[in-house]
Amino acid sequence: VLQGKCFSKTINQYVYEMCPFDVARQKEGSSSGGTSLGRWDRLEREGAGFRFFFTDGQKCWNGPERSLSVT
Repeated sequence: VLQGKCFSKTINQYVYEMCPFDVARQKEGSSSGGTSLGRWDRLEREGAGFRFFFTDGQKCWNGPERSLSVT
């Protein structure tokens, strides 16, 4: 049911987009492209819902690779 669908949330000037079973990214404003927050990793049951995990995103300039988890 979620294959091929994407969901987004705007927080301040950033738009966070996750596409289950594909990729997650962060964009600034209405810009295209954006920063990779990771590729699909896994889905885990959490309480009455689920948590989506994305890993191996773009490396921070002074730190680890970015990742995202969404409940």
